[in-house]
Amino acid sequence: ICENPRLADKEERLIEHVQPNDGVTVYQKNQTRELLNNAKRIIFPSVNAFNMFAIFGKELELILRSKSVIAYHPDYELTDAWLMPHCTFKTGRPLRVLMLGVLSPAKGARVLEEVAMKINPQLVEFHLLGYTYEPLKNVKTYGPYQSSALEEKIMEISPDVIWYPAQLPETYSYTLSEGLVRGFPIVATNIGAFPERLHQRPMTYLLDWKTSSQDWCLFWETISKDPKQLLIHRAESYDFQQSREITPFFYTESYLNHEKWTKNSEIKITELINIIDKTQLINNTKMTKKEQLLRILLKCYTSSSLNWLFKCIPLRLLRLIKGKLSARSYYEIKP
Repeated sequence: ICENPRLADKEERLIEHVQPNDGVTVYQKNQTRELLNNAKRIIFPSVNAFNMFAIFGKELELILRSKSVIAYHPDYELTDAWLMPHCTFKTGRPLRVLMLGVLSPAKGARVLEEVAMKINPQLVEFHLLGYTYEPLKNVKTYGPYQSSALEEKIMEISPDVIWYPAQLPETYSYTLSEGLVRGFPIVATNIGAFPERLHQRPMTYLLDWKTSSQDWCLFWETISKDPKQLLIHRAESYDFQQSREITPFFYTESYLNHEKWTKNSEIKITELINIIDKTQLINNTKMTKKEQLLRILLKCYTSSSLNWLFKCIPLRLLRLIKGKLSARSYYEIKP
């Protein structure tokens, strides 16, 4: 339905106006039509994800209308366990801002680095619990983490607020769930699933995803000098009336609704989440020669003395080279 499914430009930022079917062949259209027509249900993890598909033509809209289900991921069904936002930050020390997960340009890595390089470190410091495609200046990076160790890692950092500076829409965002369940103040861009999932949440800001690094600096410095601005602010309302209804408790009550699957069985949401949480790619195979070459290149890429050379190469070309050498993730190959 779209030649550019990520809706990203060369800078890994959102293309706001995409023409339906632009660059898509007749064969691809027919394949998509067949896939959707044969599907019993089409599940979307957020209202925004549904709306993104619904704009691609009336024919697709008719198929989606009859078969679509909008259902937040299973962790959302444990909202009673989510803490009310709380903040203990007081002036006199730097404001600690935390980012979670694998931070790509699409998730705001470049925005983060630009802000971290411009802002006064005596007022605000940035922490990345995760990793990114290249070392970020003025950002303390802790590397990959296991889900079981996340709580301990966050407690060690003791952040005051969590920031989600995404430049492309998130269809749901599990890292957002990590911030919600722990009751941290949250600052996010007004893109993707963030506005609906943060609907009227206290101690929460939704800023324009196109906010400049200079304006981000001004925002963070203001919060650092006057924490009350964060304490009293509430995220904007999301207009759910203009969208398709979200199906509550879908995964516990409707996902496996075939008689032979559900007979004498009960789905516990906590068990389902644990299964998802523990599912990891286990690959003990030896690296191929291509992957060994990729590992050498990655070592050079992360080297402070050679990193400047790789910055001269377009990111799209680097991804192409990586894809040609291995389909495995960076975390599996990295030195």
